[in-house]
Amino acid sequence: MLGIKYRYEAEGFRLPHGPFLPDFLLYLLGKVKIWVEVKPPDFPEERLNRLEQLVDDLYEETGIMVLCIFGEPWPGEYTVAMVPFPFDGLVHRGLKDQEYVLHWGENMKENFGWLIGM
Repeated sequence: MLGIKYRYEAEGFRLPHGPFLPDFLLYLLGKVKIWVEVKPPDFPEERLNRLEQLVDDLYEETGIMVLCIFGEPWPGEYTVAMVPFPFDGLVHRGLKDQEYVLHWGENMKENFGWLIGM
């Protein structure tokens, strides 16, 4: 157990590119919120563009970063994609067969990031 507080399907949104109900809202270290959307490993590539639009809309609407996880819910069996600031499309980080670490900058509000593939 990681001890991270979360809410499942905390809130739905009517966004410019359609309705969206993110899977989780995480509360990290009590200060930082992050949306998490989980998709299956065989998520169709033709639907990726719409997902990018929705997570971009969600970030614009809420100001909260969005993390997309693709794959089976087991360590090393998924890929992480994060919407950076400013948004520049989904950033894909392959984690299969790699160790990974969540990394916080010194100032969590301004220097938040993921250190992946240690």
